[in-house]
Order: sequence, then structure tokens, then C-alpha cells
Amino acid sequence: MPQKFKGGAFGLEILANPPPSLIGKTLTRLEAGIDDSEKFRFDMYFEGTGNVKVFVETKNYASTTSFTTSFYNQFKAYISNPNLTSFDELRYYFRANDGISKAERVQKFKNMINNGENKEQFYQSLNQTLKDEYDYSLPTS
Repeated sequence: MPQKFKGGAFGLEILANPPPSLIGKTLTRLEAGIDDSEKFRFDMYFEGTGNVKVFVETKNYASTTSFTTSFYNQFKAYISNPNLTSFDELRYYFRANDGISKAERVQKFKNMINNGENKEQFYQSLNQTLKDEYDYSLPTS
């Protein structure tokens, strides 16, 4: 089965059995290729009461898969989107595949951000609201 289909199947699993952070929220948008909602960048978008919003990205990676440049560029596009006003609104879900733990996936993600010039690119990609809310500044050498 092609990887794209595996990722889509994983998204359907999340819809069928939502994690706690999505319970009580309503799916309002799917990836542009599915319902053509103005080239929406996230796999799924949920809304809840009190202006709660959750942007969801689903990934299906094996233990040997490292995060690619396209994955990193996609992440930078997410954090530069002015509609994302808090990191609490962004949820990544990785399929639990054999041979890799959640801790290992989190560490790979941290390594991707902290890899060489990626730190500065990460900072430069943050939208102004995220910079202001989290008081981010470029690390000094």
C-alpha cells in the first residue's frame, strides 16, 4: 500500500477513535485534496466551543524514517500561518509503528529543529503572535 494511503487511513482512524484533545470538537475542514477547502494546509481542522481550534497533522513513519526537508518545510509553513495563535492548537499524531517509541519520535522532532541553521530558520518562520506569546528570541552563540 502506498505511503499516502497509509497516512490517509491513519487520519480516518483518528476520526473513528479521537484522542482526548479532539473529543467534543467538530471536524470542519479536511486537506485541500479531499474537499478543496481553499488549499488548507493541515490534514484536519477542528473547532470547539469558546473559539477553540485544533490543527491536526497525521504522519505514518517507520522507525528508520528521519524527518525530511519537506517535513521540516511543512512544519515551518504551519508555524508561520497567522491562524495558528498558540502551539497548543497544533497537534501532530504519529502512527505507532513497530520499532519506534513516542519518546524517539519526539527526540527526532527536537533534533530536526535544533540541527545547525534550523534553529534560526525555526525562529524566522514563527508568526508574530507565536513570537510574542512565547517571548521567543534567537539563541545567542
